[in-house]
Amino acid sequence: MTAIRVLAELHDAGIRFGLKGDRIRLEPTRGPIPSPMVRRIADHKPEAVALLSSAEGDILRALFDLAIDEGLPGATVVALSAEDLRACADLPRDALRAYLRALARSQRMAAGSVPDGWTRAVVCDGCGPVLLWPDCPASAIACPWCWHRRAGRAVPRPRGG
Repeated sequence: MTAIRVLAELHDAGIRFGLKGDRIRLEPTRGPIPSPMVRRIADHKPEAVALLSSAEGDILRALFDLAIDEGLPGATVVALSAEDLRACADLPRDALRAYLRALARSQRMAAGSVPDGWTRAVVCDGCGPVLLWPDCPASAIACPWCWHRRAGRAVPRPRGG
């Protein structure tokens, strides 16, 4: 396990984190921190401190905090490269929230799952019957699933479609 994965595990447990000097500051949002998690943090402390102290550390922490607020998994943030993190550094919080939601939706689609709220069965010229958001057109020349279909990923179908 790497430090970024330990940070994602903290996030998924509802624990906000930060850095104060060379100490990792933890703020649980729901109950005490389980002792196995405390051991994993201790095992990866030097790497985690280096990561949080890096140029990307502030934006990484901010993205994990926003992901907690949005109810998104830590894997959403872990998927970002150092270049992606640097590109996020000067964006306003609302833009970062939208970016994380879009990234999580894309990750969910890549895994073959329909994003929350996509309940309307439509026909895409490229994909055939698919589920999209409620106020989308009844048919489409192309849809958000087309990218995943062309990449060889599964495209879930509406029931009976």
